[in-house]
Amino acid sequence: MKTTGTMMFGINESRQDRIQHLHFLREQQDRAVARNNGGGYTAFAAWPFQSGNTTWEGKIQPATHVDYLKTIAISRIYLDNFKHIQSSWVTMGGRTGQLALHYGCDDMGSLMLEENVVNAAGTHFEFNAEEMDAMIRGAGFQPRQRDNTYGLLG
Repeated sequence: MKTTGTMMFGINESRQDRIQHLHFLREQQDRAVARNNGGGYTAFAAWPFQSGNTTWEGKIQPATHVDYLKTIAISRIYLDNFKHIQSSWVTMGGRTGQLALHYGCDDMGSLMLEENVVNAAGTHFEFNAEEMDAMIRGAGFQPRQRDNTYGLLG
C-alpha cells in the first residue's frame, strides 16, 4: 500500500528520539522497496506539534521555524530512500513552507478542502491554488499538480 511517512515532533522529545523515528521510517521503506510489490512511502512529511487547545498548551516550548527547517534538511539527507519530502505549510505558514523548498522539500502538499486537526489547535493557514502557485514561483520553482502517487497531471 502506498502511503506517506510522517513525524510529528516538538513534544520535548530528544534529537535522538527524532533520529530513531527517521531510522524506523528508513528501514520500513527499505523493506517495502525490497518486496517490490508496489507498496511503500510516497513521501515524508514532518510537522511540529500544535499545542493550542490541548492539555500541553503553555507547558512545552513549541518548535521554532528554524527547528522545522533543520528537521527537513536532516530528513532529506537521512531519508535517501524517499523520493519526496513534503512541506508543512499547514502548520508553519506560507513563508516557512516556501523556505522548506530550499531545505529539501520538493512538494508543497495539497490544498485543503477542510482541515480540522491543526485548526482545532488554533493554527490556521489557508491558501487557494493561485496563492500556492505564487508561493512556489516566488521560491524559484515551477508548480506542478500531481495525484496521490506523484503522477504528474496536466
